[in-house]
Amino acid sequence: MPEEASRRRTLDERSLVLSEGNPQAGSRGQETWDMVGQTELVPQQQVGRRSRNAGIHTIEIYWPQFYFTQVDMEEFDAKPDRYGPTVIGKYTKGIGQVEARFPTDDEDPISFSMTVVHRLLERMEQKGINETGNYMPNGQPLSVWNAIGRIDIGTESIQDRSKSMKSYVMDIFERYANESNIEGVDQYNACYGGQACGLCTLSWVESDRWDGRYGIAVATDISEAHPGFMAFVGAATTATLFFPDAPMSHHSQRASCVLHRFDFCKPVGWHDMAPITDGKYSVECYLDALDACHSTLRQKLNGRGPLEVTDLNVFHTGGGYHIVKKAFERLVRAEQKGIKPDEKERLVQEKLAPSVSLLKIIGPCHTVSSFLNTSSVIMNKMEQALGKIILVFTYGSGCAASMYQMRVDDVPFFDPLEIWKLQFYRNAIKVRTSKVRRAREP
Repeated sequence: MPEEASRRRTLDERSLVLSEGNPQAGSRGQETWDMVGQTELVPQQQVGRRSRNAGIHTIEIYWPQFYFTQVDMEEFDAKPDRYGPTVIGKYTKGIGQVEARFPTDDEDPISFSMTVVHRLLERMEQKGINETGNYMPNGQPLSVWNAIGRIDIGTESIQDRSKSMKSYVMDIFERYANESNIEGVDQYNACYGGQACGLCTLSWVESDRWDGRYGIAVATDISEAHPGFMAFVGAATTATLFFPDAPMSHHSQRASCVLHRFDFCKPVGWHDMAPITDGKYSVECYLDALDACHSTLRQKLNGRGPLEVTDLNVFHTGGGYHIVKKAFERLVRAEQKGIKPDEKERLVQEKLAPSVSLLKIIGPCHTVSSFLNTSSVIMNKMEQALGKIILVFTYGSGCAASMYQMRVDDVPFFDPLEIWKLQFYRNAIKVRTSKVRRAREP
């Protein structure tokens, strides 16, 4: 018996050393000897390790500094050798856009991703956004450069069909902290790739394989367009930070719709990054997926309409504000048949308008769209959003879509829109129509 007790003490000490030597390992439980001399693990209750209320803590946004106004673009496209004067008002009053951002040839979606992740980690360090100590065995927080356990990157602007964009981002962690233990790679499906990364990162935080570190979902794209459709360009990148006890936790049920469609594609070997697209059919696919997600989510909510139980709404768009408004009004009519125009416009301003402030001045950004619009809601509302439910619909051609809800439990780590705009325009460079003309002349 004394020998058995001595063996148990030795194994207990070895287990403690292993746990202390690897703060990401968590609690292993005691190792003991069974009756036939084999090593086994005795399960130990892991108090505080289970993640609850996982969701978004903040969203870092990167945008290129070059922009044009849609008024200038209307004047450019109104020339006789393009579309003529009938285009005046189409991009501003018709589509509802104000400006659009675009990069030069010294940037691409990879550099966007590296910049936005670096800035997010710097902000975490400066603002003290680091709660990993709550989930480490020794109670001590990890360095922010070691505090990331998963990064997924969603894009439809892939640079290589083999090497992932995420591998480029890992260079930051190798240089700053010699860190390589970070899960995740790239995902793509037109505009849905970014949201797929968000849902995968969320699932990792909620899983039993989560190791107490943060997850980041990056959405990065440069929205290329054919020369005839320059008004529809946009460029931005977001890095969304996922962790338990989130200010914006994912809430209630979720619905998805995935169908085989050819409304939009970028074939291998195609000579241009701009897509092959059927605009009218693509809108039809978007609305079909919207209806399917709405119907499924309504069933999961026991017949209650998703708009009925939510306070603010976010919709994906690959074309401009007019698509967002059309989608919202479609759901309003589905849930409130016979609604009067004045009441419908009130709902647009109350539930939808807070989500489109960034969209109107950055432009459509493929995978980034729903994250930009979610950021816009919080930047506009701040503490007024507390206790509110946000309904998010995200879509990618081809097609894939999801609809889910988030609950605002605390003020997320965002700047108010007015302060954010100071940074947005501080180093901005406006490209005027005259320069566009000269650039296009032979």
